[in-house]
Amino acid sequence: MMSRGYVIKHFFLYVISIIIFFLLQTTVFQWISLAGVVPNLLVIIVVTTGIFSGSVPGIFCGLICGLLVDCMYGNVIGLCALFYMLDGYLAGIVHRFYSPQEEYAIPLFLIGLGDFIYNFLYYLAEFLLRNRQEFIHYFLTIMLPEMVYTLLAAVFFYKLLFLIHKKIVEGGKKKEEAQ
Repeated sequence: MMSRGYVIKHFFLYVISIIIFFLLQTTVFQWISLAGVVPNLLVIIVVTTGIFSGSVPGIFCGLICGLLVDCMYGNVIGLCALFYMLDGYLAGIVHRFYSPQEEYAIPLFLIGLGDFIYNFLYYLAEFLLRNRQEFIHYFLTIMLPEMVYTLLAAVFFYKLLFLIHKKIVEGGKKKEEAQ
């Protein structure tokens, strides 16, 4: 059973990570965009939260991240939140079968998949419903470059989040053993 300290530490880790990732995505990475796109750091934190803690924390993280994006840039409040929540839920399903380890292939695949799902749903909601049917153009100019850039950023950021998560888990185990 998870201790109260473990849950509180993870909660603060997620809140601080969301704020930092949102600020990085909307400020620093705007200056270093490649091919006109920036990495979707919020997908990284949402999928990572789902992988580490399950569907409910993944959904909650997705809700917060999506509402931040919707409030800052969205035309419709809740649209991005819905897409991020779906990413968090799907990553949380994997949590049942996969425990985070030192290898990064599965988490990076899930982050890439989460970015694809987010962008595909965004295309459906924002472009296809308005009869803009240039999916191949959208895929080649927006989705693919963003997915590659997000995966490159995920190599660093996932490893960082994994190390922090590992320290929190090890600290929780040491406290339980001491009691």
